Amino acid sequence: MSGSDVDLALWGKSRGLPTPYPLVCHLLDTAAAAEALWDEYLSAGLRASISAELKSDEDEARCLLSYWAALHDIGKCAAGFQSQAKIGFDRLSGYEMVATPPVGHDFAAHVWLGQMFLAAGYKMSRKDSPAFRIAQVLGGHHGVFAPFKSREFSNPLGSLPALGRGKWEEQRQAIASLMHKLTGRPQPPAAISAAGGALACGLVILADWLASQEGFLLAQLQAGVPEDGDVNCLKAHLERSRVTAPSLLREAGLGRLRFAGGGFRDDFPFEPNDLQRSVSQRLPDLISVEPGLLLITAPMGEGKTEAALHAGRLMGEAAGMPGYFIGLPTMATSDQMLQRVDDFRGRRITGADSLTLLHGMAWLNTAYTADGQEAGVLTGDPMATRWLRGSKRGLLAKSNRQDLWIRFF
Repeated sequence: MSGSDVDLALWGKSRGLPTPYPLVCHLLDTAAAAEALWDEYLSAGLRASISAELKSDEDEARCLLSYWAALHDIGKCAAGFQSQAKIGFDRLSGYEMVATPPVGHDFAAHVWLGQMFLAAGYKMSRKDSPAFRIAQVLGGHHGVFAPFKSREFSNPLGSLPALGRGKWEEQRQAIASLMHKLTGRPQPPAAISAAGGALACGLVILADWLASQEGFLLAQLQAGVPEDGDVNCLKAHLERSRVTAPSLLREAGLGRLRFAGGGFRDDFPFEPNDLQRSVSQRLPDLISVEPGLLLITAPMGEGKTEAALHAGRLMGEAAGMPGYFIGLPTMATSDQMLQRVDDFRGRRITGADSLTLLHGMAWLNTAYTADGQEAGVLTGDPMATRWLRGSKRGLLAKSNRQDLWIRFF
């Protein structure tokens, strides 16, 4: 192994695994998952929105997001993290011992990445500059965002000794350089808005979740990790992960939603009433590619639900962001609405989709859980996959039922 190679003894995942999984492999897996999410999950409108917030074209935005995803766990290249798994730590050689108390790997990434991005050409004139914004985004991939502190960004190793010097720093630099090379050498963005940072963070978190699944990691170990840390071996690992990543999305129930075209009579097997006809006839001339808000007020029994579903389809298609969030005041009303919306979904959706019921007692609804059996949306079963029914994931579905309010996007 040459001095510029990445040390495969640095581990990134160990829980539930027979042997620690190399850190660099996990980072490359996450980069591949981010690319698959861009290609097969994000809507056209959302891709355009992210690109605009990064002031990049879509190809460059894709590379940037893959690159940033590949850096999210770089804070694990530190003694405090590596020592958490004795079998992995004992394999390390040539690293200095660090006596300072360990810090979270997410905060370590936040501190270290700012100076690295600055050296790579990212602007750093103020705390909303790209160098800080992306360091903060990646440091916040577990949900806690650290504030701007100038000393940390001007002297990360001095302000956070737990990062470690010597070989620790050499390896972080080698990993960062490799990730930049293998994800297409994306150029620094001229600017990134707060909204762009939030969207980038969400995609990185989702890519990390997908690439951290125990079953996937076990399969990767069984297929074999690279034998050497040089660029060619790691490029081959990335290419293999790119082939595998789309199947992770399909198994999770993450696909791109598509509706069949048509009018109200195509959406529902009955003639529209006056309210529904008004929405169907007048709305198409009012909507544009920009997001909008439609407020429908009418007494009970006037068909507001069908009017809203029809309007949501038209507005989502115009903005390039199809999908629904449907909120109701109680769990009982959410359960009652589930079948009506699922019937609409079954008639009109032509692409991969997913449907989640988000209230706390959804597991008791056998129509939703398929009588306790595994449901696979993309294989023809009616509701959400087990992965989407997991904690924090329900909103990733293209259709949601929840208490409180109604939102279309």
